[in-house]
Amino acid sequence: MKVRLGWEKWEDVFTATDLNSKYQLFTQTLQYYINIACPENTKKIDVTSKQDWITEEISFKQVVSNALKDWQLSKSEADKSNYIPLKKQYRNLIKNTKKQHFSKVIFHSTNPTIGAWKVINKNRPGKQAVS
Repeated sequence: MKVRLGWEKWEDVFTATDLNSKYQLFTQTLQYYINIACPENTKKIDVTSKQDWITEEISFKQVVSNALKDWQLSKSEADKSNYIPLKKQYRNLIKNTKKQHFSKVIFHSTNPTIGAWKVINKNRPGKQAVS
């Protein structure tokens, strides 16, 4: 960007008559080169990749979130003692739900070893299961 700005002819900025037009020309030119040097990247998010283990019980998260917000706003021990058990209960619910789902997937696969490796590879960050 530094090189491109060096190539720019700034005569239109210098020859502008009033300060507002000079500022507008300068910012337009600068914004043009910023857009070239640092384009806005769009990231495509796959909304169809829902985790198979998520159940209706997992919607309990809203209750935990509300308890956390209450504790953060009030800083009271009562809200903290309400939030901590809810958080533990929610984490245990997720852990047990995942465990049950993955055990069922492995148990119902035709080859349990291959089924186990598919589950492992699917849940590793950056890795996809090979079908």
